[in-house]
Amino acid sequence: MQANGGGIKNSWMSLWGGFLLLFSGATLAQLPEERSDLSYRYSQGDGMEMNAPGLLLRKHFADRYALSFAYQQEQISGLPDDLLASASPLQEQRDATDFAIDYQFSNSLMSLTYSRSEEADYQRNRFSLGVSHDLVGDRTVSLAFSRGVDQVLDVSDSAFEASAEHFNYKLGVAQLLNKDLRLSVNFESINDSGYLNNPYRRLQGINSGVELYPETRSSNIFAFGAKKAWSEGRSGRIDYRYRADTWQVAAQSVELGFSSKFQRDWLLDLYYRYYAQDQANFYQDSFEQNFNFMASDKVLSRYQSNTLGAKVSFDLASPRQWGLDKGSFNLAYELMEFDYDDYSDLDGNAYRFGANSLQLYLSVWY
Repeated sequence: MQANGGGIKNSWMSLWGGFLLLFSGATLAQLPEERSDLSYRYSQGDGMEMNAPGLLLRKHFADRYALSFAYQQEQISGLPDDLLASASPLQEQRDATDFAIDYQFSNSLMSLTYSRSEEADYQRNRFSLGVSHDLVGDRTVSLAFSRGVDQVLDVSDSAFEASAEHFNYKLGVAQLLNKDLRLSVNFESINDSGYLNNPYRRLQGINSGVELYPETRSSNIFAFGAKKAWSEGRSGRIDYRYRADTWQVAAQSVELGFSSKFQRDWLLDLYYRYYAQDQANFYQDSFEQNFNFMASDKVLSRYQSNTLGAKVSFDLASPRQWGLDKGSFNLAYELMEFDYDDYSDLDGNAYRFGANSLQLYLSVWY
């Protein structure tokens, strides 16, 4: 089941995306590059493992259009350590497919995307429309809208079926101040409604019943980014993101990154990310009495995470022998640590766990 549905699958697994994203934030109003990616990703942590091969294909036609297809299959197994006493290990497969078309006209770019993901107890369909426009003065403005519909099932109860609906609105501005400095500001509004929790989760404490969530949730997100080129082949960046919602979950993250070319054909990218959030107003580690809304899921508790990441890219030699413009081999690794302030493990201690992810992918441009 999906993490954002509150499922057994850990929320940190949903953070691993990368090249499959077909539209995000303020960007230059030009067609995305013709390229193909073949990838493999392995993630492990909190009693869970995920193996995920993926494919991306993108091709231009008629000089103004780009068609994209992306597919990723996730094989997930294990059980979070905090659920060892109340649930059985899972073995599931999730298939995610994206279709996108981009159309460039004058100084504008329009993007239309359809995404679908499916697993045994969760299905999601999402439609997205985005427009970006280059203004005078090296400034780009972008707008985007998406609507998603989810179907939630319970493999242990064939009679259970629920749904959720998601609306997402984005506004972004990117400004190139000079040839070495680029700034971006993005705002996002999210409205969720319907069944927003997880049929498998149970409350902790005297009351061990099903969790009870509100049927609506509205979130606002503000993001700021800056990228500075210091010299040829070297750059640094900082990204900040703040989110607040009607469940009183306030979260913020900051990421610092550095990239450098070396040995002409190699690129090294290093980064550090810090994330912290408050707990939802209906969350408790353990309930001693009933309330209208109650949740004991750790994704709604107060916690912090630290992430160290590294990516190495190597430009392939002589790709034109194969009719290609260029090619690269990429290796990425992330190491994360999660610390929960008010969520306890089976022994009553503050819960914490580590996670890591390894991703390999081959990219070619034509």
